[in-house]
Amino acid sequence: MPVAGFSEQMPEQASRIFPTRISLRAENRGVTTLPQGRGIGHPGCELCGDRLLSPGEEWSDGVALGAVMGRGLYLRSIATGFSLVLSALAVGVFVQSANAQTSAVSSSNGCWIDSATGQPHLFSPHSGTLGATERENGQASFGGHNYFFDPASNSWIDAATGQPHVFSPHSGTLGATERENGQASYGGHNYFFQVPCQPPATQTSWTGGYLGGELAKNWGRVRSTEALAATGAVTNQFSDSGDPIGGGLVAGYNFTPWNNNWVIGPFASFDWLRLTINHIGPGFLLGTTTNWIANFGGKAGYMVAPDWQVYGLAGAAWLNADLNVNFATAASKTATTPGFALGLGTEYHPNAWQVAGHPVTLFAQYQHTWYADANFNTPASSPLFNYAFRRDDDTLKFGFNIYFSGPPPAAAKPILTK
Repeated sequence: MPVAGFSEQMPEQASRIFPTRISLRAENRGVTTLPQGRGIGHPGCELCGDRLLSPGEEWSDGVALGAVMGRGLYLRSIATGFSLVLSALAVGVFVQSANAQTSAVSSSNGCWIDSATGQPHLFSPHSGTLGATERENGQASFGGHNYFFDPASNSWIDAATGQPHVFSPHSGTLGATERENGQASYGGHNYFFQVPCQPPATQTSWTGGYLGGELAKNWGRVRSTEALAATGAVTNQFSDSGDPIGGGLVAGYNFTPWNNNWVIGPFASFDWLRLTINHIGPGFLLGTTTNWIANFGGKAGYMVAPDWQVYGLAGAAWLNADLNVNFATAASKTATTPGFALGLGTEYHPNAWQVAGHPVTLFAQYQHTWYADANFNTPASSPLFNYAFRRDDDTLKFGFNIYFSGPPPAAAKPILTK
């Protein structure tokens, strides 16, 4: 007996899914009802799930069509569904992270800052520091409310509402006199109230001086040009490339001038890179051999997370190389050529990574460098010609930095609210 909305025609595979041979080629859209005893998940079914439809249960033609797809379509459907699940998880993680950040901001209206140190200070309901009796017990009662301490958010939580609660130095709520005035004294210290609450102004991995090492994978291209010395007419031009690995040192100093997520500062690097790029023709050789590369410039970064920043860089570059012009005899000249570099990178600070108490970070960086012409005029091996070597590089760098103590960021000017 055919199901309403479907024809009686059906491939052999469908007979393994339903007790009666029915067709799942939809003749119209909508919802249909399976006859008595028909269901998805028949014991002979290898492609469908385990759920049986009850007699008279509503069943859409979309489910029917999906149940009898060929094995290839079925597997592709699984792959597509898996991709959609991964995409949904990625979106969910992003939304959850965004919500967590929003929640963190909205649930923490402000905090008390020690005027001398610039550090946030958490008071207990009955006044005192983090070591107060209430803090040690993890619970307290004040003003007819019960509170418990949440180490994860480092705040007192109202047991009735689940909301964080900030107490004044002399106890009380956010509407206390000290809160309204925006300042208070307690235990020989002066405090001001700040909205929003800034993170502790401790030494971070992104401020102060740093020194590190790097590996450099370089893709260099050289355009060699031969021209008549008398007239400047170009007689030959060749393009060649090479891609060696080198290494070097990097140093710099980071500032946070606006006391926010922006980090800026100068940097310098020096890499040893033995790169030979030659063009060999019948009876001659033109080429260069790199000795070292130096960079000096500025970086501007943004902390997308407390332990992660992305940055861009720009600066001057210098390339020291041997210029080689060989014909019947060989001639060589060492030249240092200026250039300009642009790049971007990312840097990560694993929390547990330290050397003698100094933070250690890992970085990955890409830069492109353009160099001016390196000229070798009228060499002894070819006295009637001038030779120009123009170089540009793409470079990937991977390395580490060790940060040294720098001045902590100054406490932000308090924002007083009533």
